[in-house]
Amino acid sequence: MSKIKWVMLAKFAAPLLVERLCAPAFAQNSQHLSAQDMSECAGLAVSLTKRIERITLDYSPGSLTQVDRILHQFHRNKPTKEQLPTLVGSFGCYVGEVLIRNLNGSWEFPSAGQKDVLGEQAIVRLPKGVVANPMGKVRKFVQSGTGDSAVALYQAAEQHSRQ
Repeated sequence: MSKIKWVMLAKFAAPLLVERLCAPAFAQNSQHLSAQDMSECAGLAVSLTKRIERITLDYSPGSLTQVDRILHQFHRNKPTKEQLPTLVGSFGCYVGEVLIRNLNGSWEFPSAGQKDVLGEQAIVRLPKGVVANPMGKVRKFVQSGTGDSAVALYQAAEQHSRQ
């Protein structure tokens, strides 16, 4: 992975793309998010990864290995507070879309009180009452490292939603 390319992107280009393409997913006071907003934000992660890494993220569970690798790189480089929403938003939406498309889930948008507890604008509801917080998982991974991987989230969600 080109550290310089990702750093430059996170600093300059990505915030502009986020503002234009998926600002509602990151606005702390947003009341009108939709599944389409989240899907568009996931598309940002796909586009950025293809452009920088020349890797196509295909929304398969296997693609989460590549996402973890990218997030681990960001963890090692310690993104700024300004960069974190871009990373969490785009890659969190991507992880959420992988869960939704492969485990028959849907985006859920918590009430204002629930947002305060969860710390995120959207969660994924899976079969059998399983709830996943892909944005929170991506945020923790970038901040703390591999113990909070997207692959581990998927495996846990798959196991619990199929029991």
